[in-house]
Amino acid sequence: PAQGRFRVGIAVQDVFLGQDMVAGAAPVGFAASLRFADGRTERLFARTLDIRQRVSDRRWIDLAIDVSRLAGREATLRLENEAAGPGETSGLFALWSRPLLYDVGETHARPNLLLVTVDALRADHLGAYGYARPTTPRLDQLAAEGVRFAAAFTSGPMTLPSMGQVFTASPFPTPMRPTLVSSLFAGGVLRTKAIVNNLYLFHWLALETRDPFDSITAAWSWRADRMTRNALQWVDQRPGVPFALYLHYIDTHTPYRPPPPFATRFTDAAYAGPVGLRFDDVSGARAGHYAPADRARIVALYDAELSFVDAEIGRLLDGLAARGLLDHTLIIVTADHGEEQWDHGSFFHGQSLYDELLHVPLVMRFPDLAYAGRVVTQPVRSIDIVPTICDVLGLPAFPEFEGVSLLPLIAHDTSPPGELFARAANLEFPYRFALRTPRYKLIRTIETGREELYDLASDPGETRDLAAEAALAEVTRPLRDAMDAHRQPLRETGVQVRAVARDGRAHEIDLAVTASNTGTLADPDRVDLEDGDRLVLAPDGRTLRWTGQVGAHPVGIRFDRGPARPLGPLPAFEVRARVDGRDLPPPAIYLADGASHPASSPFVYRRVRASLFGGEREESPLLAGATPSFGAHGSEPVSIFLWRFPDERTGAVAPALDEAARRRLRALGYVE
Repeated sequence: PAQGRFRVGIAVQDVFLGQDMVAGAAPVGFAASLRFADGRTERLFARTLDIRQRVSDRRWIDLAIDVSRLAGREATLRLENEAAGPGETSGLFALWSRPLLYDVGETHARPNLLLVTVDALRADHLGAYGYARPTTPRLDQLAAEGVRFAAAFTSGPMTLPSMGQVFTASPFPTPMRPTLVSSLFAGGVLRTKAIVNNLYLFHWLALETRDPFDSITAAWSWRADRMTRNALQWVDQRPGVPFALYLHYIDTHTPYRPPPPFATRFTDAAYAGPVGLRFDDVSGARAGHYAPADRARIVALYDAELSFVDAEIGRLLDGLAARGLLDHTLIIVTADHGEEQWDHGSFFHGQSLYDELLHVPLVMRFPDLAYAGRVVTQPVRSIDIVPTICDVLGLPAFPEFEGVSLLPLIAHDTSPPGELFARAANLEFPYRFALRTPRYKLIRTIETGREELYDLASDPGETRDLAAEAALAEVTRPLRDAMDAHRQPLRETGVQVRAVARDGRAHEIDLAVTASNTGTLADPDRVDLEDGDRLVLAPDGRTLRWTGQVGAHPVGIRFDRGPARPLGPLPAFEVRARVDGRDLPPPAIYLADGASHPASSPFVYRRVRASLFGGEREESPLLAGATPSFGAHGSEPVSIFLWRFPDERTGAVAPALDEAARRRLRALGYVE
């Protein structure tokens, strides 16, 4: 770039897993250079850090180098490290931050970004979306000053995978997919920050993404007021430097404990039931323990929490205005998912794919009040948010992004993006997929294959299931085809299992996959199974069981291994396949490309690390580059094929957690 700057951070690890690394550390040299096509090189910097001798070296050191003299030239960046001498490198960890090349002029001209998500926020509880109570005067004002999307839908009814889908602009947020943060880095945004009060989301942003924020704060016990205060303090740390700031407020999530004066703002003074000014009995609410008056009280507390969050978002916006930043910032407010309040007989979230869990608010305030007051009525998707940010801010949009920019829809009223594909992946409930168009919604339950069909025009509350209506078969077929097209990545990733009968007869199959106690299984799906077959993932995520019939046509399942605990052992799993009541012998089980068999049946698959940072090896290897051939094999009447693709996971799922983390989740209302 014409005003190019090269920026990078360097450090030597001084503490690792609680162990002091200083006493045995040798000096470490850092160097960066550029190699041009003609073979010449140019050194950008060279520096030695000695954390044993210099206290000042026990920190991150940020370097910024003027490279404007090299504008327009292509080169390869080379980063090098060198320890003091042979035999002195044991226990040394040389650290680099992500290198950043940016144009000073473009970077400072680009607007800032403020992205806010509110946990478990239904769209229909905001005044701007028609709610009768005055819950959100500041968000209503924001909508009037910006663009309100009347029909915005998230792709999941729970924080994960929903927020992973938002950040990757994809229904299946695999760990190595580029994210919003990838675009921020590639576009030269100098400061990025996330403040997150959600355990699942923090884990995903910090450990499961290709590109983490520069700084992420785990705000476990923070209320909305402290979130706002911390955000403004961070903005003030480097005034004048462009930024991207992400906040996730959780106050609208159970337990409800709105502070005064919000707590009594919407309660009925005549109420004398069992619910006070705090509520955390999610199990009881799901089980139908509360009378209509009690439910109204619970909803009033939810609205009070929303009013509190609304006030704090307003204070955040006022803070930006006082600093002269409001009109130079793209501001987006939305939610990870909605919240069921007995719309379909239950409470909380994660359990279904009905609109009370998928319909979320989406408001965008553009710099200098562009498009102020506009309302977009066409359906849009949460996976379209990041491509829109890239379009507005002039950031690179990666080809892996499956969402599209909404800017043409806002500016020119063009055709809306494609249909909504959503998936429910909460271990407490059956996995489900949904395909939503402006007129119809098709829902499929993975456990049984059962389908539901709703006409959203005549039945917006989704109370009349039309799946059995023969007259609507021509409606269901293209919806099913579109859903299957969205599910195609599931057949190209993860662990795959297929079974086929050689003798042309139907055989009973009972296949169980059981994860070790260090991990879970995730994202199961049916592959051409009959509707009577069952695929059940246990509530603890450790056992997946397929029961049904196998014939001459290959049928099967797929699944992912859930993420391991950081630095913990890689999860293993056992496979037991029974056909017609007996264990299938090893010669009838084909692994990887179909050329090998397990040593025993049942058998255990595991991946073993050679060292903490070394490579891996497989026991009972499954890795294959392509789907194996299901041609004639062996003498057994049924053969089973198991393999895994290199891209083994399809997206953000809940991690394996320790007991302290489980206690925090139970306090939020999650039931194990």
